[in-house]
Amino acid sequence: MTRCRLSADDRREQILSSIGPVVLEHGVMVTSRQLADAAGVAEGTLFRAFGDKDSLLVAFAEREGCRAFDLSSVELRRNEFLTVSELVRAMIEAIVDQLGHYMELTMALGPLIHAAQRGCGEKNAVEVHNQRFGDFNQRIASLLEPFAHEMSVSTTAAAAAIATVAVTASSSWGQVARPLSLDDTHRILVHGLMAEQSGSSPAPSPKLDHP
Repeated sequence: MTRCRLSADDRREQILSSIGPVVLEHGVMVTSRQLADAAGVAEGTLFRAFGDKDSLLVAFAEREGCRAFDLSSVELRRNEFLTVSELVRAMIEAIVDQLGHYMELTMALGPLIHAAQRGCGEKNAVEVHNQRFGDFNQRIASLLEPFAHEMSVSTTAAAAAIATVAVTASSSWGQVARPLSLDDTHRILVHGLMAEQSGSSPAPSPKLDHP
């Protein structure tokens, strides 16, 4: 029985989709042998596909960076959400999971990623990031559009808030655990910070002393 030979692009994708755990475990110190074993290929195949180990790791980081801001899993289910609360919950679950993984990766490959960005030009790297984040916000706003009449702010403003809070919730910021749970993130985004008190008037704004 003959085995189907993968195209060059399919081989690259097969390798990139297999090496995540070993990269996170060893970071920049991962060896080409460990990468090849994780992908189930010979080291020679690895080098033919990417040239060298650093090029493979940079390609992997770029792939995961794109996937971190991908909302396809939520967009495919857009007709399932009956309330804005359900939609926001689904979005933050996807964002926190994907971005949390990417932030762990950038910590593991930090020096290599920074070196690659310098090689491409710092300005270009910033432009790519800004474009990616802008597209990300637009996709969130588009998902929110069916519920626009229920919200107190525009879909653009809501998208910016969701992106900002969810990105913050994706990282532990040096702590052992992430400071915001999914429940807390969802509650803040949908209901705000103030607890609802039945029958009570809004608390007065604090007086500011002006010079």
